[in-house]
Amino acid sequence: MTEAGKLSGFPGEKEHLIIFIHDLAPFGAQRVALNIVKYLDKSRFCVTVCSFWGDETLAPELAACGAEVVFLRARRFFDLAAWWGLARLLCRSRQAIVQTNLPELSIPVRLFAVFLSGLKVVHTVQNPFHSEPWYWRFANRITLPLCGAVIFCSRSLREVSGLDSGFPAVRSFVVQNGVGIEAVSASARDELRKEMGVGAEEKLICCVGRLVRQKGQDVLIEAAAILAKEKRRFKIALAGDGEMKEEFQKMSRRAGLEEKILFLGRRADVSRVLSACDIYAAPSRWEGLNISLGEAMLSGKPCVATDIPGHADILENGVTGVAVPAEDAAALAAGIDQALDKPDEAGKLASAALELLRSGFGVAKMAAEYQKLYLELIQNKFSEEPEAVLKRIHVLYFIHDLAPFGAQHSTLYIVRNLNKRRFRVTVCAFWGERTMAPEFQKCGAEVVFLGAARFLDPGAWIRFACFLFRTKPDIIQTNLSELSFPARLLAIFLPRTRVVHIFRNPLHSEPRYWQFLNIMTFGMCDVIGFSSKGIVGEVVGRAPSHKHRLRVMQNGVELGPVSTDARDELRKEMGVGAEEKLICCVGRLVRQKGQDVLIEAAAILAKEKRSFKIALAGDGERKVALQKMAHDAGLEEKILFLGRRADVSRVLSACDIYAAPSRWEAFNIALGEAMLAGKPCVAADIPGHADLLKNGLTGVAVPAEDAAALARGIAGLLDRPSEAGKMASAAERMVRNEFNVDKMAKNFEKLYIEIIREHEKL
Repeated sequence: MTEAGKLSGFPGEKEHLIIFIHDLAPFGAQRVALNIVKYLDKSRFCVTVCSFWGDETLAPELAACGAEVVFLRARRFFDLAAWWGLARLLCRSRQAIVQTNLPELSIPVRLFAVFLSGLKVVHTVQNPFHSEPWYWRFANRITLPLCGAVIFCSRSLREVSGLDSGFPAVRSFVVQNGVGIEAVSASARDELRKEMGVGAEEKLICCVGRLVRQKGQDVLIEAAAILAKEKRRFKIALAGDGEMKEEFQKMSRRAGLEEKILFLGRRADVSRVLSACDIYAAPSRWEGLNISLGEAMLSGKPCVATDIPGHADILENGVTGVAVPAEDAAALAAGIDQALDKPDEAGKLASAALELLRSGFGVAKMAAEYQKLYLELIQNKFSEEPEAVLKRIHVLYFIHDLAPFGAQHSTLYIVRNLNKRRFRVTVCAFWGERTMAPEFQKCGAEVVFLGAARFLDPGAWIRFACFLFRTKPDIIQTNLSELSFPARLLAIFLPRTRVVHIFRNPLHSEPRYWQFLNIMTFGMCDVIGFSSKGIVGEVVGRAPSHKHRLRVMQNGVELGPVSTDARDELRKEMGVGAEEKLICCVGRLVRQKGQDVLIEAAAILAKEKRSFKIALAGDGERKVALQKMAHDAGLEEKILFLGRRADVSRVLSACDIYAAPSRWEAFNIALGEAMLAGKPCVAADIPGHADLLKNGLTGVAVPAEDAAALARGIAGLLDRPSEAGKMASAAERMVRNEFNVDKMAKNFEKLYIEIIREHEKL
């Protein structure tokens, strides 16, 4: 180990790699550096590891692998002596590759390299750009082109990076973090469980990581409180140290979980800790590629982790683990419940994850890919085209608002699953509701709000026009005629911009003047899409000359996991008795959704002395009228108005039958979600349900606006549970296979690429 002022020389015939890192604490980025040093070909490379701060934990291991370890021992970021030491190291090296992984340390190195022509800078991105303070994010973006190569530690991180044509081309590559772990004996495992006071009947849930906001241990503690209410026998071990330790300990005490939450501190024996646990939880808010999660998978442990880009390379829901939304304690608790309640299924997920990690994420493989890139950078001759040099297609989704309804969820599913190496995404909301904005941003989309106060708000339309002319998107996608018509007119002045309009409702449901303007301006659209096959015929009949523009782009459906306990708890909250049947309907309380017909049907069922309740999940302009209607029919105790719900999957899990009495739909996502939840469904026989609803096969179809028929349909499902179950199973298989969100996104990807290629031919 060497101080900054005492640098050794290296043989001139070897390539010199300098890894400039913040410190040598035993965390993820440092372990990646250690594995690169360990497996690098020392006959071709000599390595210096330069640490800015003073933590020396990994220094002996790096030295044992043949690296020179240099400490700058900075006392603060603007420590002139430390930066002078770095400058001396870089000047003495003259010809070297300098690898960095923090923007605040990388930016000065990039600037040094401008004046030292022999230096080539490789920057490894270990966390999403959005996790950085805005000033480092800005400085990072404008200086990234100074790097010889930018390496992303996971594919998913590259996809949401937001690198776009607004900056000079950046050579970017993906080298996935490698994961390795030591074998641990069964006796060592049992000994550690005994040390931690974990009983033979208790389940141990483990989480390894620094105790900081990023890692989300606070969400895990909240989930622990939910699990404790369910009377489960468990303990949670938090292995790590950090700035939020005291806050997390106070949080545990306030929840009465002192004996349930074990704070193990920073551990050198992570493999032993992982061997002792039964389930691994990774509640992170953001990651690059979560090495601790990979180590848990490599240990053969069932894993429950957040559905974030930094987990996506190794976590596939239902295949290698259980994925839950970030910052959702109830979903995390439900995911842990699922792993505990279904040990055979959890074991299969763990085995699949173990196989994935062994075959694709070895540390030697990672080091070999880094070495290959170093050599190609030296020769300035890359065997593969860097990903970011390829021009990406900019898609702008112009949508009314970001409320959590069907059209917005469909857009989110597309944005989340688009290949971000090929596409840059902007979501522009006309009105002000921002509920889903964080979810779009997590998926790598830029979110723009026009803040319109009314439809004819000149300020909002001027802002939209300025944004279009500044960004010049390749594709504008709309789904409301009143917003699409102005967008089509503006696109006339942008010759490279294509317009895609997707019908989210049948044409006849729009006011007549919008129907007229819509049809008159179909020629300004490159593609007119429909979210289901059932609603195409109407447009073909009224605008036959535009038949060549029409495409069916079916919606996708997904639903998060819900535990049995969460289901029973919600039924109890709603006052649904054990013998009562719960009929559910999810949707805005507007005329379109037909809840008034369902209330009329409820009155008929009540006269038959049936034991039931109806839950209406949603809010809207007709809420007061529907409540009055229920009151006048004497159904106040039968009709439950739940309001707008964030936990739709929990509501659906609690019901026995799902009713969809809509007067019109394009593609009823809530009906699809109910089918995916395995619920028997009765729905109106309308074109917008036809893709999902096959009478007698996937559900019961009844005439729209016919309360008596709806009541008979519900009664039939109640009276014949075996037949209802068969239809529900068939519907679930159909939705899972034919209407998954990944398939929908791939269809849109294909459409966008076709449109751009067709335009380039002209």
